[in-house]
Amino acid sequence: MWVLFAYLSGTIFSFSCCFLSPPQGHVGTTSTKKIDVYLSMQSGPEKLHPMTVVTMGNARVQDLIGLICWQYTSEGREPKLNENVNAYCLHIAEDDGEVDTDFPPLDSNEPIHKFGFSTLALVEKYSSPGLAAKQSLFVRINAAQGFSLIPVDSMKVTMKEILQKALKKRKGSQKGSGEESRWKGKI
Repeated sequence: MWVLFAYLSGTIFSFSCCFLSPPQGHVGTTSTKKIDVYLSMQSGPEKLHPMTVVTMGNARVQDLIGLICWQYTSEGREPKLNENVNAYCLHIAEDDGEVDTDFPPLDSNEPIHKFGFSTLALVEKYSSPGLAAKQSLFVRINAAQGFSLIPVDSMKVTMKEILQKALKKRKGSQKGSGEESRWKGKI
């Protein structure tokens, strides 16, 4: 196993067992994994398009986070990342980039091949260099099919917006059913 320290724009990212190549390079020549990563810190149209990375199959999740940070920085993306790679975690994401909050972040010590997901999201877990935890607000929606945790950005969000997010998250399977109409008069 080799360790690479990438120094770029005053930031050091370290990661091991990762390819440092364009997404098309090396796939198929050894055990690799191609992953689309949505970057939650970006805004505007950039947030809608994932960054593709290729890593060796035996890399750990923490190694992949380092590779993502290195590639993000080397591509000159904005905003600038926190210099501490431990400030980030990877979450399962939908194909449209929405973070699946029903599951915790991937364990940073586990090998990436353990997870069968090809779409992930890089999420900042700390809001300041002092590593203070971010305040997060989630609303739990209970339904006959299970529950959903819906992230809420503001205390000004309406129940209607929360319900719409929950329905969208369930892939619209309940749209037009009695579930939505039952809530309609109460929102």
